[in-house]
Amino acid sequence: MTLYSLIHNVRNSVRNNLKRLATSVDFNICINSVKVHEHKQGILHSIINACDYIPKACNYIPERMMITAGLALACCSSPIISYSKRDQTQLTDLLQQIDANLPIITQDANLATGLSNYQRLQNYELSEYKPIQFTLPNGTLEDGIYKQGESTAPLIIGSFGFFSDVHANAVYNFTHIVREEVLQDYNVLILNHPSSAPFYCANGEASWGGIEEGYIIIEIAKQMKEQFGISHVHAIGVSMGGNGVMHAAYRGKRVLDSAIAFSSVTDFLDVPGNTLRSLRNDSEFGPTFWSITGWLNSIGMKMLYDGFEEERKKNPACKGKPFTLEEIETIYLTTPHYANAERMKEYLAPYIADKILPEKMPSSLEEYLSMSDTTHIASSIQIPLLVVHAHDDAVVSEHHYYRFMLAGRENPFINGIMTTDGGHWGFSAAYGTKFVACLIRTYTEYWSMPKLKPESKCF
Repeated sequence: MTLYSLIHNVRNSVRNNLKRLATSVDFNICINSVKVHEHKQGILHSIINACDYIPKACNYIPERMMITAGLALACCSSPIISYSKRDQTQLTDLLQQIDANLPIITQDANLATGLSNYQRLQNYELSEYKPIQFTLPNGTLEDGIYKQGESTAPLIIGSFGFFSDVHANAVYNFTHIVREEVLQDYNVLILNHPSSAPFYCANGEASWGGIEEGYIIIEIAKQMKEQFGISHVHAIGVSMGGNGVMHAAYRGKRVLDSAIAFSSVTDFLDVPGNTLRSLRNDSEFGPTFWSITGWLNSIGMKMLYDGFEEERKKNPACKGKPFTLEEIETIYLTTPHYANAERMKEYLAPYIADKILPEKMPSSLEEYLSMSDTTHIASSIQIPLLVVHAHDDAVVSEHHYYRFMLAGRENPFINGIMTTDGGHWGFSAAYGTKFVACLIRTYTEYWSMPKLKPESKCF
């Protein structure tokens, strides 16, 4: 018997026993949330079932089930712990009911991250997608790839973080998610992140995204609606792309139906600033410090650099000698992109009008990145935004999630999910691509359709 078969059988056995237990005590056992408790020696972990409404039923369940070697056999149907139900009780309950694979990869953020995003996409894997280019009102050029689905289906616009072009590792993960049956009818647009090589080559200057990316996503959403007659548009962002999607949510009222940010950076001065400061002794981000996580992240950053250089070398607009790592770092850390006053006035206009930011143009890169901190806009977002993060994210710490959720705690448009496992955009390895696809499907349909009909394949 294979390990997978063994775990599958154990999982079914546990579920069947719980069902019999619920029947024998005549109660519905509520297993909406999962909490992981660390053993005193840091070796063992436990999973407890939360019975939100029927305490008596909990008397029949062992308080702790100790699992060794980081292998958690969760006896519940969903890894979701909701941050707040607020006014979205029905939606939160639906998200908690989505079925998930048994989380084999637990308490190992780097493994979950690596297995979900382990390679770049090749052109032959993108046969369903067609190249598409946009010219924005301010002259910015943006490229992407587009998969046309059913005419009545929603459009998902995806952006995937630092240096991520349409072949990036994170996009490899995403394309497998949208191939799941529950999303196959969706229209999908994948953009080059503003920090990517194709964007740099097309526009001649390095960009970091943030506030600018929010503008780009909204302008592209308008063009897609007009060109393809699409009624419902949702933005999905990962990591630094999540930051841009949050800014798109702020300025996207009457353009976007909803937005989802996975593993999102909320403070650019922490990530990727924290990684970049270790690359230069004179970094404006502050002094360097060493850690295991920082070392592993630097390996990941090297992979992103390799992808950047691969794309730059084959781009006709970027012909020339190969860049060294130091040259790439210098390009991004000294970019003149935000010195353009007219461009910045256009990007910052709504922020200044709403008194979110002072009427002042950024005088340095650090100042622009500080302006892009999404806690500034958390209370002012006026479209539904779901923030999804993993407790064990080793690239973008969970405090990015909590600081944003606390800043937006009075905003009924914002809801969030903190999962126990998943690393950095590694939910596919932890819980299965179908789980992520169903999460996207359920949330976007909830805000697209006048009456939601839950996809039976997800529950």
